[in-house]
Amino acid sequence: MYRASLFDKFLNLINPDECIISGELLQNDRDYRYLSSEKLLELSPPPHPLIVRDRLLSEYNPDDLGISKIISLFKISDNHNILNSIHKFKYLGISQIGTEFGNMISNLINPEDYDLIIPIPIHHARRRERGFNQSEVIGQSISDVTKIPMDENILERTRYTYSQAKLNRTERKSNLDKKFKVSNSNLVYGKRVLLIDDVLTTGTTANECAVKLLKSGTRRVDLAVIAVSY
Repeated sequence: MYRASLFDKFLNLINPDECIISGELLQNDRDYRYLSSEKLLELSPPPHPLIVRDRLLSEYNPDDLGISKIISLFKISDNHNILNSIHKFKYLGISQIGTEFGNMISNLINPEDYDLIIPIPIHHARRRERGFNQSEVIGQSISDVTKIPMDENILERTRYTYSQAKLNRTERKSNLDKKFKVSNSNLVYGKRVLLIDDVLTTGTTANECAVKLLKSGTRRVDLAVIAVSY
């Protein structure tokens, strides 16, 4: 949890910090550095997990869908600054933003529902480019709050894939074909897994990971993300 230093508090008197999404002034005694968590949830209530899943289900044959429930903080369409803040976290390397989003997601999770947190992996070449895996940052934050253990080594991305952003669903599926594997089925057998990603668009990447986990014996896979796009 973020704690403002004396120097930060002094700077905030001169140039007050604002929430990067809502624009609300942040107080010196706040828990978060970049986000006004309570105000954000008032402005944009989290989408219902089953409604989000049903929207995803409409694009899939039910037999091909591996995700049981989707937990998210926002719909991207609610505020353009939501996507901007995710880009600052993901591409400018401001990992504290991801940590704060993870803390907010933790408030939507019952720790007794899960045995394991698994972040969606990125290829090692992508990690070198970015310096970190954004899903691991979010997942570690959730794990720290909920005490659900996280294992970032169970799912592996075996091949480099190009950005999914401008691909249609068929192209995304082809781009991801055989790109993930489960390193040790014994570690997930019978477990209730919370899969972590930053944004859900078509759900192709997350669903591919969920199906791999289920085929390896995982009992159930839910997904937690910062935002959904629909």
